[in-house]
Amino acid sequence: MASPGSDSYIVRVKAVVMTRDDSSGGWFPQEGGGISRVGVCKVMHPEGNGRSGFLIHGERQKDKLVVLECYVRKDLVYTKANPTFHHWKVDNRKFGLTFQSPADARAFDRGVRKAIEDLIEEVENGFWRAQKAPGLPTVLL
Repeated sequence: MASPGSDSYIVRVKAVVMTRDDSSGGWFPQEGGGISRVGVCKVMHPEGNGRSGFLIHGERQKDKLVVLECYVRKDLVYTKANPTFHHWKVDNRKFGLTFQSPADARAFDRGVRKAIEDLIEEVENGFWRAQKAPGLPTVLL
């Protein structure tokens, strides 16, 4: 997995990382919950092909455990469920964040949208290979 540098973040906020359990229909704190530092950062793709991409990276504050690593894709479905809870879906995985404030939620939303816009712009400008790249992996630790 790519590791983000501190200067590569578009946005960083504090939030509780959530995961969706479709069998029960609920959202649950990932890895026992707790406040995490979650950000959208620019990284080099792990395939080593020289392309860059964006990663949503979350690290729990109390023990520095990485609780979220998810590549942003241009087809990511992002939903603002309410002012302090947003969620998204990539492939069959659903992730959510319960933010500390509506301002943090708005900032994170802008960061995700900026990352998606940059990905689309790269594709439109031909920076990516003409052939369709395989789906980027989504990993939740």
